[in-house]
Amino acid sequence: SSAHRKPPSSASLTTVKVGAYRKVGRRYQALIGKHFKTVSRTKAKTATRTVTLAGGAWSLKLPAKPAKGTWTFTVRAVDTAGNAGATARRTVKLR
Repeated sequence: SSAHRKPPSSASLTTVKVGAYRKVGRRYQALIGKHFKTVSRTKAKTATRTVTLAGGAWSLKLPAKPAKGTWTFTVRAVDTAGNAGATARRTVKLR
C-alpha cells in the first residue's frame, strides 16, 4: 500500500524543488546540482534542485545557457512539515 501524504500548506511553504531536462538521442541532459550533465532517463526525470522561497516567490539562476531544443521544467512545492505538492511540468522550446 502507498502512504498518503497531506498536500502542502500554502501558509508554511518554504521551498520548491525545480528540475530541468531534455532528451538528446538516447540519453538526457539535466540540471544536476549546479551543472547540466548527460544522464539516464530516470536520473533526468527525478533530479531536482531545492530553491528557498523568499516573500512567497522563488527564482533559479541556471549555471549556463541551456542548449537549444525542447526542455521540460518541473516544479514541486514543499512545506515546513515536508509535505510535497503535485509536480507541475512545462515544456518549452529554446531556439
